[in-house]
Formats: sequence, structure tokens, C-alpha cells
Amino acid sequence: MKDKEITAEIIRRLRLMPEHRRDIYFPEFRWCAGVAGSRRADAFFILARPPYFSVTYEVKANHWDFERDLQNAEKHSKARQYSNIFYYAAPAGAIRPEELPEWAGLVEFDLSILADEYTQGAMVVKQAPLHDREDPGWDLIASIAKRLQDPAFRFEAHGMHLISNDQLMQLKSLIGQQVQANKILQAGSSAMMSALAIVSKIFNRKDKL
Repeated sequence: MKDKEITAEIIRRLRLMPEHRRDIYFPEFRWCAGVAGSRRADAFFILARPPYFSVTYEVKANHWDFERDLQNAEKHSKARQYSNIFYYAAPAGAIRPEELPEWAGLVEFDLSILADEYTQGAMVVKQAPLHDREDPGWDLIASIAKRLQDPAFRFEAHGMHLISNDQLMQLKSLIGQQVQANKILQAGSSAMMSALAIVSKIFNRKDKL
């Protein structure tokens, strides 16, 4: 497999992991909406239940890619700012646990195993420490709102029977109303988490708006 194929396959397997099946999931999530060249998370999860922990995964296809990552101290500043937990995810043997930063964990994937909803070939090699995160800022709120309007995201969600266009439009309206009324900026994380909880209900088909 080529590096891009390895990365795509690991991102797919992350979504299948039992601990994330009920979480809000944003693959290839850009931390600042509309900012060219802004940093991205390969996979960003938010637990739509108290205490609403957020988890970021940085996927590395090989050891060279990981070494290059460590040379850029600012690359994961936003991920660490808005995440309680940070993991590197890589093929088995690509990263040695002793090489990891103290703030990161490691999940390995055995790509020789055919992955489905029951088996992902994943093993936690190093448990990531739990960190405090900052309350969601406007950059994160705007990025989530923009992602929900992304035609590619809408197509993917519709193809997986997760969310309808009508539901997406209603959610967009809800977020827009909160932004216009300045409620998100005043209420901090509580208003945002209410919106994210609605996303989770839609994704899990437990409720309709």
C-alpha cells in the first residue's frame, strides 16, 4: 500500500473502533475554517456525553513521517489546545513508544488483518494521558459549522445513512441562529456542546430534529 492508502485505511479503521462508534466524528478536520494552510487533524472525535472529552488522532504511514512530525513543535498546538487526549496512529512497528512526546499516546494497526465493524487490528501500545483543554473558541466553532455544510461531508454522511440533507440544513440554521444572537460566544462551551449533542443524536439515528 502507498502512504496515502495507508493513511486512508487507518482513518477508516479509527471510525470503526467500538469506543468511537457513538462519538461525533470529523475526519481530516481543519482547526480554523477558511484559513489557507491551517493545520488539520487526521481524525477528531468528540464524545457527545458528559464530560464531552475530545480526542485527536495524527496518522503516520511510516517512521520517517513521524520523525518529520516531531521536528515541527507548533504543528499540534491547536490539537492540544482543543483535545483532552492525543494519539498517534500508525502501522504496527512504525513508531517506537519511547520516541513519543510525553503528551501523546500510540495506537498500532495490523493492516494485514481485514478490518470490519468487529475487528480493526488495533492495539493501544501507549495510553495517552488525559489533559485539560480550553473551551471551544470561535475558530473551532466556525470550522465545525463549515464542515457540516461541506457538500463532500454531506454526501459521505448521506451515503452512510447517517444524516439527511433536511437535518443538516436544520442544524446549520440552529448554529447560525446561535452565532447571530452571539449566544455561542457568551455561553462558551455549553451552547456548542448542545449543538454537538444534536449532531450525535442524528449520527446515531436516535432522534430527529
